Amino acid sequence: MIAVKDNSYKDPFDAPEKFIRYEYRMAVDCILPRLFDWGVKVRGSRILDLGCGAGGITLALAENAANCLGIDLNPSQFVEASRLATERSVNAEFASANILKANELHRILVGRSFQLILLSEVLEHLITCENVGFILQHLRTYLAPQAHIYVSFPPWFNPFGGHQAGWPRIRYVPWFHLMPSRIKRFIAPKQIEQYLTFSQELNHLTIGSFEKSAMRAELKIFKRELFHLRPEYYWRYGVPTMRSSIIGKIPGVREITTTGAFYLLTNR
Repeated sequence: MIAVKDNSYKDPFDAPEKFIRYEYRMAVDCILPRLFDWGVKVRGSRILDLGCGAGGITLALAENAANCLGIDLNPSQFVEASRLATERSVNAEFASANILKANELHRILVGRSFQLILLSEVLEHLITCENVGFILQHLRTYLAPQAHIYVSFPPWFNPFGGHQAGWPRIRYVPWFHLMPSRIKRFIAPKQIEQYLTFSQELNHLTIGSFEKSAMRAELKIFKRELFHLRPEYYWRYGVPTMRSSIIGKIPGVREITTTGAFYLLTNR
């Protein structure tokens, strides 16, 4: 296991070496327990972690005797994860590709199939919602029989749907991402230009638009869990986990009250 010298959930975006520990702990504390609860086989499975970031989730899965491949755009992010995989003799490899370019993915994935594909906090970063449908449709090519796609994302209209967690001054400001620019500049004058540049990659993904994309890609929703307070918040902020209540079943209301949406998709 990755040594944890501090609270991995505190300010995980401060440095790359902290982010890999954050990803690893999130996999151990939240993702793996959810997969096990859903009856997903990890041990011995071929797993693709698409948009793997620093590779911490990929490592955690590989340590559970899975054969894992992590893909992300920037290879410098997963240098440490690759080193740790070799050091621990686990089946984790990493490759660089732009996941929005089918030819780059095909170059790496040709001839392969996976029992599980992960898209953990990835789809909302794909600039447009049309790209979400493209990725889901394309990934069906690499699914083994009776395989699954695991998806998690924060719906756009929830109080923290703008990914404020990585920004010290605004991390506790609900709906900051929906405020007019002049108010944003007043609240965070030193950070606003950097945040606005970052937020341009967010595609305003909602529960409704995601489920439509899955349907168009001919994928079936096998499992779905919505949370008013997602499990990661317990570890990050010390607040209790809260599953979606009856108000979370109302289409418009659930977009505002759901901080975490989690899905397991299968071929129809």
